[in-house]
Amino acid sequence: MDILLVSPRTASFHKSPAVRVEEKSFPALPPGYVEMENALVSVLAIDLPPGDSTVVVVFCPVWGSETVCEMLSVSEIVPLDLW
Repeated sequence: MDILLVSPRTASFHKSPAVRVEEKSFPALPPGYVEMENALVSVLAIDLPPGDSTVVVVFCPVWGSETVCEMLSVSEIVPLDLW
């Protein structure tokens, strides 16, 4: 799969390990439970500049040596609430 970060142009991807985030918004594991290791899994995150941003990401399947991203032209960005 190819992933195209269209907007904002100053954004970038980074890869992180797939580990549990310890935050108040996520429930804690029940007593006695241990988080399973995700050794072959990574998290793809987007680094954004401060302020309001419209984030546009295109996920493109790849078949053989061809990718849809190579043929794609993103000319109009439609907000999700207008789909």
